[in-house]
Amino acid sequence: MEEWQKPETIALWISIIALFLIILLSFIALLSRAMLKRTIAIKEAEVGYQKDLLKNTIATQEKERERIAADLHDSLIGKLTALNMQLQMSGQDLNLNFNATESLQNSIDLARRISHNLSPPLIEFSSLKELILQELTPWKLKAKVRLRYEIDELSTNFNPEFKIQVVRILQELITNAFKHGNSSEIEVYCKLFSGHVAVIFTDNGTGMNPDKKTKGLGITNVETRVSYLSGNYKIKSQLNQGTRFIFLLANPNLKP
Repeated sequence: MEEWQKPETIALWISIIALFLIILLSFIALLSRAMLKRTIAIKEAEVGYQKDLLKNTIATQEKERERIAADLHDSLIGKLTALNMQLQMSGQDLNLNFNATESLQNSIDLARRISHNLSPPLIEFSSLKELILQELTPWKLKAKVRLRYEIDELSTNFNPEFKIQVVRILQELITNAFKHGNSSEIEVYCKLFSGHVAVIFTDNGTGMNPDKKTKGLGITNVETRVSYLSGNYKIKSQLNQGTRFIFLLANPNLKP
């Protein structure tokens, strides 16, 4: 019998081949794990970059809003108010003065409302409910507006950043409902749900196609702010049967 045909030799070669295969498979497993970790690290870096980019974008938008609001408040409103006082004190035709002062006062009120919408005053000391009511109240003269608020803010410290993002989302939805959706009724419902804030916005307007691939700037802005809050949202809508937005927004009680 040849040496290589002996059972001992065959067993030895089998053991060597098995050991080689084990080493090879272990190397492949280690290499795959390293590649997977690298892929995950790259993905996490990309996600982190996107989050930082999103945060910087929104921060830049808010700073620009604050700047414009300050310009409106400090410059335009001040000058309009001074002009209005001059007209009231002048000795010209009373009817002319009345019409002019009324128009000026309307302009002042409009500028002040725009300024507040751009940068709500004392947001750190205002409750989320108060801020939402500030957005809804001006529309009560034109439509049926309802707020159901089931959150105890004494035990839930919403940080200013969270509150301003919720306000921005509602501003977009209110504008879409009344100016584009021809709504006559809206309802906002807020409640804590499993560590999240649930916000449900409903209108009775013309509706929309939620599966439409091309989205308007307003919906895109809403998506951006929902992502910024690590939240999710869903749209339920049918043409001529109104629209409902359902939001679950995370980390509402983190106060810096």
